[in-house]
Amino acid sequence: MKVVVGVDDSEYAGAAIRHVAAATWPASTRFIVVSIYTWPVLVGGEEGTAVIVEKLLGEREKQARKIAEDAAAELRKAGLKAEARVGSGDPRFILVDTA
Repeated sequence: MKVVVGVDDSEYAGAAIRHVAAATWPASTRFIVVSIYTWPVLVGGEEGTAVIVEKLLGEREKQARKIAEDAAAELRKAGLKAEARVGSGDPRFILVDTA
């Protein structure tokens, strides 16, 4: 069985991971922990904007990766098979596509 768990930096995501870690699962169950970052909303097109956007996206991806990795590590610590993934875009579509 494959279980997809979407996480962010909220207390609710942390509670979901703790619940998953405490539950009993079939031995073949594997967990895919996904953290998704979105593109910033920008107004205007001033010179240098592309560099700022690239830097911002890099920071958001790094933060999302840490969130996913930390959550997957918590599941592995509980003896579960878990991998971390990061996505960019609309979480609704990314989570469904991952499943």
